[in-house]
Amino acid sequence: MNEKQKPVTKEGREELKNQAVEIRESGDLESAEVLFKQIIDWDEKNNNPRGEIDVLGHLRIVYTKMVEEEKNPQVKLSLREQARVCVEKALAITNTHPEIPQGPKSILQVHLASIIFDSARETANQDSKATQLEKAFQIVTEAMETLPGSQAHRAWPANLKAQILYEIGKKEEAWDVLMQAEKWIYEGYDKEIASGDQAEIKLNVWMSGLVLTKAEICRREGKIILARHYAEYILNMSDPQNTLGQRKKDARTVLEKL
Repeated sequence: MNEKQKPVTKEGREELKNQAVEIRESGDLESAEVLFKQIIDWDEKNNNPRGEIDVLGHLRIVYTKMVEEEKNPQVKLSLREQARVCVEKALAITNTHPEIPQGPKSILQVHLASIIFDSARETANQDSKATQLEKAFQIVTEAMETLPGSQAHRAWPANLKAQILYEIGKKEEAWDVLMQAEKWIYEGYDKEIASGDQAEIKLNVWMSGLVLTKAEICRREGKIILARHYAEYILNMSDPQNTLGQRKKDARTVLEKL
């Protein structure tokens, strides 16, 4: 990306952030990483801590997705570290800016819970794993109570909560959370559309995320027909603007494991 494409005004910054989100969801994680880093640089130079926290969260998602696709163990480790650094940096910003409201802090807590959850899944020690899973569960549950936005937005952390519950062994509770999250998307649909803030992308990503978690749970439970159904649902979704490219890649991964 050349210098002219870097954000100059706040409006340009917002446009570039939206573009970066779209590029990430299309599956081009490397390009999204570059853009998010440029936005963070703009936020630092223009004293925009609240915006920086938001984009650090977006960048954390990029690194988490990169980990899922990476084969090299050392590269995976490096990417996990970069994801962790994003969350730690965002937490440090909230500590030095008490004027930041609870909403962004709650979103950041979801990112923190995700980092802890990812670490737990890689932990061989079962006692340590159980402790981390419980911590992640508590953090995401508390964050959901003060999460900003519509009911539909709650589907995002609910997806993580369901994954944690499944790893803990509470399979039925995990499924119940996924079903509740779908209801929240329905209930918050109109508010999201009215906001006009990349509503279609958000709704598609949140809903497809729930479906992918269902597919993965069914795969691990040996319910192959259901796993295939959920994964193929994602693959067959109309996506003329390729904003579900990443989700479709994830769905193919599920099918490859069947």
